[in-house]
Amino acid sequence: MVFGLFKKKHPVITADMIQSDGALTPAICKKLVKDTLIQLDYDKQDAVLTAEEFADHLKYDIQELKDNIKSTKDGIKDSQKELKSLQAKLKKTKDEDEADDLQSLIEDSEEEIKEETEEMAEAEAELAKLNDDKDDGLRNYFLNFINTELHGEN
Repeated sequence: MVFGLFKKKHPVITADMIQSDGALTPAICKKLVKDTLIQLDYDKQDAVLTAEEFADHLKYDIQELKDNIKSTKDGIKDSQKELKSLQAKLKKTKDEDEADDLQSLIEDSEEEIKEETEEMAEAEAELAKLNDDKDDGLRNYFLNFINTELHGEN
């Protein structure tokens, strides 16, 4: 089959192709999606709809990160309460086997809190990148979206 012969070839969009005065914002990225697609001979209405889709995806991803951060914070608080309870039980116990079991549970709880704290820090860093273009997070999000639109899954 030769259907591929009729498909338009589009360049891979790179960071140096993006012309923006100052840092990127979600609104600027939305406009860049529309303008880039129009420059590549997309129908204007399709470009506008795709720009809206970009904005929706970005809002969804930001909200998902915020929700993840909140639930992780709640999980950490619960884990810390449980840890304090276990530590209090350990101080009161006189049974050596029970003390060993409690110590093991305390170590597991501390490890869980550490992992949850790291996960939350990663999510907060990712959210900060999407809200502030200093680290090129929003720029990379835009590039990934536009190139996926043009070329399919990366």
